[in-house]
Formats: sequence, structure tokens, C-alpha cells
Amino acid sequence: MKKLCFLFISFILVFMFSCTTKKETIDDPHIVPKEDVLEENTDNDNNEGKEEDKITLNDDEIILALDKTYSLDITKEGNPNYSFWYDENVIRIMDDVIIPNNIGKTDLHLYFNNQLIKTVKVIIYEKPLEFDFLALPKEMRIGDKIKIIFTTSDVKFDISSDIASFDASEKTLTGLKEGTVDITATYLYDESLTVTKSIVICDVVDATDYVVDSRVKANNGDEVVIDNIRYIFGENIFNITSEALKKSYEVKVIYTDEKEITLTKSGIWLNGDKEQRLDLKITIASGVNGIQIHNFCFTGDSKIILAGGNSSISIWDNKFIDTTVNNTSWVATNKYTSGIIELQSSDKYHESISIFQNVFENIGDCAINVNSTHQLYVTENTFNGFKKDAVRLNNGIILKDCTWEFKDNKFIDGEYSGIYFRTYGSDSSEVFHYVDIFDNYFSALGKSGEEFSGAIVFRNYQEGGACINIAYNTFNACSRFIFLRNNAIEAHQSNFYGYVMDNIFETIPSKYYFNNLNSSDSVSTNPVQTKLIDNAYLDGNGKDYNPDSKLFIGAKVNTRKTKAEVEKVHHFYYKHVMVVDKEYPYSSSIDTPSTQEFEIKNGFISPLVAGTYNLTYGNDSFEVISIKKLELVVRFINIALREVGYQEMDANGNTGTSGNYTKYGEWYGINPGAWCAMFVSWCANQAGVSTSIIPKYASVQIGMDWYKDKGLFRYKEGYLPKAGDIMFMKSNGASHTGIVLYCDGKTLYTVEGNTSDCCACRKYDINNAKITGYGTPEWPYYSPFGYNFSDGKAQDGSGHSTR
Repeated sequence: MKKLCFLFISFILVFMFSCTTKKETIDDPHIVPKEDVLEENTDNDNNEGKEEDKITLNDDEIILALDKTYSLDITKEGNPNYSFWYDENVIRIMDDVIIPNNIGKTDLHLYFNNQLIKTVKVIIYEKPLEFDFLALPKEMRIGDKIKIIFTTSDVKFDISSDIASFDASEKTLTGLKEGTVDITATYLYDESLTVTKSIVICDVVDATDYVVDSRVKANNGDEVVIDNIRYIFGENIFNITSEALKKSYEVKVIYTDEKEITLTKSGIWLNGDKEQRLDLKITIASGVNGIQIHNFCFTGDSKIILAGGNSSISIWDNKFIDTTVNNTSWVATNKYTSGIIELQSSDKYHESISIFQNVFENIGDCAINVNSTHQLYVTENTFNGFKKDAVRLNNGIILKDCTWEFKDNKFIDGEYSGIYFRTYGSDSSEVFHYVDIFDNYFSALGKSGEEFSGAIVFRNYQEGGACINIAYNTFNACSRFIFLRNNAIEAHQSNFYGYVMDNIFETIPSKYYFNNLNSSDSVSTNPVQTKLIDNAYLDGNGKDYNPDSKLFIGAKVNTRKTKAEVEKVHHFYYKHVMVVDKEYPYSSSIDTPSTQEFEIKNGFISPLVAGTYNLTYGNDSFEVISIKKLELVVRFINIALREVGYQEMDANGNTGTSGNYTKYGEWYGINPGAWCAMFVSWCANQAGVSTSIIPKYASVQIGMDWYKDKGLFRYKEGYLPKAGDIMFMKSNGASHTGIVLYCDGKTLYTVEGNTSDCCACRKYDINNAKITGYGTPEWPYYSPFGYNFSDGKAQDGSGHSTR
């Protein structure tokens, strides 16, 4: 009895309140979701071979390692009236032995005769598999500020001197004066884990880039300083591009006197400097693949030439300005093959050529001249002032199907055509050319007196097959708008299909809106195979009018709508999003799935319920999402937040146990089953999110791979996640996924399923070692940085909490 009294006195704390026996889930950034434990096959029931330490409960906090067990040093003298209460997901106590279950925290409550006498915070940690700095430079300049990134967030930093300052909250190091600074990282839960790195602070730093600057005059081994960056001539700075490419596949050309560069190795990334105009010809040798040409400013006689059989070539975010005028006469036949970017004719086809986000301004030739190419993607470029054609295709004999895509470009002020096709091809009726010209702007194009010039011109001959779609474009002040001529042999006349639909013609052309016959053609040699469907025609003052039929030659069908009516279809095709109970202008040609889901009256349509629907327009089908007065991403997150607190069940429907039976698994068709991914998929489905935005997935790896395959995955380094992103943990043995609520640059807030057997909000250090990265859905109708869900509460779409 004396020992018992002594024990009471030593604990001191006696709380005069009654305690419930419900275990609480601790919301903490260090809790590892249960799926991490399952997929790592952690077996804490087998403690054989583990080191066992003794601990007491004298302190308010104890720190335990995941890979150890601990004997609890409390003298009970056979008294059975002691009991403990804790979160079994974090620890278990069996025969006075504490067995860590998971990384995390729990309050360990000690009771005597059902009276709480002591509470101790227990922290379970795991030694990191990797413990080191990431991307720490060997040197930095005075005044530079660098971000310290480590393999785990559970670390504290110390610096050795006053030559640098360290901001612990921002984890940034700033150089103050010359010298060497040691920065030491210590693991918060095990001080035996430390690592120290040295950084030299100096006036100049050693470069890691490989650059070309022909203005540099030096010998091999000489030190060269440019903008306080130290290069070693012959090692990472060169006068000649070919020398730099012997050292690295990624080279930046600051300045060069070279007039010609030939790339003979695949996989090269050639960067320029947009502030420096270069008169430079770059040739990609035949058969060379995987080249990127980026950020140059070309002028004068500059050219980029693809010699033949090239694939996976990207030419992007460059400027082509004030290039030399080519005095060779433009010809309508395929004999004119010159351009600033030339895809040259070859017996080997070019494959997957992407030319995007470039600016062509005051071009003295064709901007892009294409030959022998199967897949061509020309998107988001601006062509402003060109002496020949902006894009010209001289494809010659094509023996396999082709795809040529032109989207979101601007074609302005060209002497000949915006897009000109001089194609003649296979006699095989099985071969087709697919051409999509969508959502472009054409203005002030076409040469007076030249029949084959205007906004879009086809001069085809003996086509095996072609399908041309021209839709959602805007045409303004062109001499001719569209000329689709196909002088095919009789056997192939029926293999040419043209669809000109839902375009807006803002002015009246001097020649015609549409033509498919040139002066030597007849209907027998050039059959009418093109339909003009629901285009809008304005009179130049912005008013709708009915154009003269003489401005159309040879269309199979020609229907007209007003500009407002055309814009109705634009909304469905490009916005994809409607708000429940709101009215939208409606085209009667659009077929809706059910009058129970949509109300149609007086030329307007209103969705009645939220969801994802397929609507049809003619022979085409497209997807429309209806939401309830919120942006789609807000609806998605709100649905997820309303699930917070949901607990998984066992086979008998009991909660509070690890059974993996959930309504999400039942919906998905995998029940029981690990359900973090099924939770994300269920929330997306409930919100009416298309599977083209968030896939339906039950495997974390499959979900992550889906985003990677579409180019929508971002690794955590250097990326600030935003509301509606999908977090993926696949590092350090983890396997888990969840929905991003908010990130302030330091802390990531999420809502997740299958975390501690339930749905819950979590928060992590943004550099948490288990986080691999994020899927970034292409949300329509979205203001990604306008929402802060860090309080774990639903919002009304304006950023305000609603509960």
C-alpha cells in the first residue's frame, strides 16, 4: 500500500473528470496512412530479434523507434487495477511491452481504478532509408539565397559560422561573406543521425551549365567569368556548339558566330537566349530523334531543317523575327519547298513533329514548310506578317495514314495562305489523311489574282483518302476563306470528306467563302464531298446576314446560323461545364440524353441535376459536366470533405476495426479492399467529374501512371500543389493517394480515405520523403489558387467556409 501511495505521489497528476473509452485518431503530419503499412508488409506481431529497451512514464513525452520493442518499467505487485488507453494504430501494449505499430503520435493514458493519473505523449519514428541533403550546391555567391531540401522533414539544421544566415522557418541559406560554412542536419527523433555538408561562399561560383559563347577568347583550362559565374574553357564553356555537345546533351547557346549547326546525336536539348538574336541555321540530320529546340530568337537567314526520317522533334517557345525575304517565286505546285522551318522530303517519313508556342513575325518566306510527314502538331503559335504561306504542306506520295493538327494559332497578314496543302498521295483507298483545323484566327490573308491563296487552301491530286475538319475558327478580312479542291481519280473521288462547321466569318470576302472547283475542274473530276454546317456570317459591322450564294462553289450541304447560335455550340464544345438551374443558349441540333436531366425552352437549356452527360451534335458526341453553382473542383473537394469521419467496417458491418469494407469498395466492385484510391474515384464520380479528368482507379501505381502518361504528373520538387491536385505517395515504401486541399508553401493539407481506417484531413511537410508528386487534373472552369481548404471545411465557391 505504501508503494502504491508513493506511485500516486510521484505521478502528481490527478484529473477530476470522467474519461470516455473512445480511441482518437491523431491528425498529424507524421501519421502514415494504413495502406503504407499494408504494402510494406510490416509485421509487428513478430518481434523476434528486435532489441528491447526499458522505459518509464516519468516524462511527459517519450520517443520510440519503429523497429524496436520496449518493456514498460512500472511496478504493479500483482495489482490488476492498472490499465492503459491509446491509439492501437500507433502502438500496442502486451504484457507490459510497448510494440510500435506505425509512425505517428498517440496519447498514452494510464488509469488506476478507472481514474486517469498520467498522460504521456508517445512519438513513434522510423529511421529514414535515406538521410542526406538533396541538390545542395558546393558553392554559392554572396547574396544568393538557396533552399535547403532534405530527404525528410523531421530534421533540424545548424550552421557553423556567421558568414551565412539561415532562416529556419523558410529553410533558406543566404551567403553573407566569403568563406566556408558547414551546415549540419540532425534527425529530430534520433540525434545519432547527423550529416554535415560544406558550402563555399564566394564572389563567383562554378557553373554547372554547358554553354556556348563565341565572344569568349580563352585557352583550354582558362577561367572565364560571366555574370559572376565561373566557367572553365574547354570544360563547360565553348566557342563551338559541336564541342559543347561532346560534353553534354543539354547545351545553352548564349551567342555564336556559327552560321550552321548540324545535330547528329539523338536526345539533344538545345536552348537559346531570347535576348540575343542569332542568324543561325540548325540542321537535324536524317534519322536523328528526340530533339528539342527552345527559347531562341532567330533572325536573318535563320532556318531549322529536318533532313528526313526524324521523330519526336519539338520546336517550341522560340521567336522568328525579321527573316530574310526569299525572292524565289511562290508556286502552287509542290515544287516550292522553302521555309524558315523545313521538314524536307525523304523516303523516310517524319513522325510526331510538334511546333508550338512560337512567334513568327515579319517572315520573308513560308514560316513552316512540310514534306514527308505523318504526324504534325502546330499549336498556339502566332504568325504575323509572312511573304509566302504561314504553313505549307508539300507531302508528296504518302503510303500510310497521317494526322495533321492545327489548333489555337493566329494567322495574320500573309501574302498567300494561312494553311496551304499541296498534297498528292497514295492510290490506295485504305490510306487517309486526317486534318483538324480547330479554334484558330485567320485575318488579312490571300493574294489578289492568285487562285490558291487565302485562309485555308487545299490543292489535292489523286488522294487515296482525306478527312478534313474545319471547326470553331474565326475568319476576318481574307480574300478567300476556304478552298477545298480535290482533283482525284474517279476511283477515289468518294474518299474525300470535308466538314466546315460552327465557324464565324466576320467579314465578306472579295472572292468566296468556300470553293472546291478551280478553273479547270468540273463536278465529274472534283466531286462535291464537303458539307458546310451551321456557320455564322457577318456583314463587317458585326451583324448577321445571309450571304450571296455566288460566294459558295460546290458545297454538298450549306446551313447557316447566327453568331449567337454558333456561340451556343462553342460553349458546349469548349467550356464543357454548366451550372444547375442556369440558362444557356441552346442549339436545336444538339441532342440531350433526357428531359429529366435538362429543361429546354425558348432557345435555352438548363441542367436540372448535376452529373456528367454525353450530348450529340450531328454524328459527333461530346461530354458536358453540370455542377451545382460551384466550380467543378470545389464540388469535388466539398464531396470529399463531407466524407470526413467515415469509418471502414468488418464483414459484419462493425466499425472501429480494420476490415476494409466500405461503400467506396462496394461502388467500385472491390470490397473488401485497400480503398484510398477508390475513395478519390468515388468522390470524382459523385461530383460528375469526367474520367478524362480524374481516372477511375483502385491501384495507386495505376493512378500515378495515368497522369504520367498524359504529361500531367509533377514531382514534388519545385512544384507548389494546388486545390484539386491528387497526391501520390510511392516513395520510401509508401503507397497511398489523396486529394489536395491547399498548400501554403510549407505545409500540405489533404483529405484522404483509408488513413487510420477512416476518411480524414491530414497535413504534411511539403518535403515529406514519402510524397512522390502530384497528378494535376485539367480542371475546366477553374481558378486553382482561389481556394483555401486548409481548415477542412466545405466552401461555397467564393472561398468562404460553409460549415
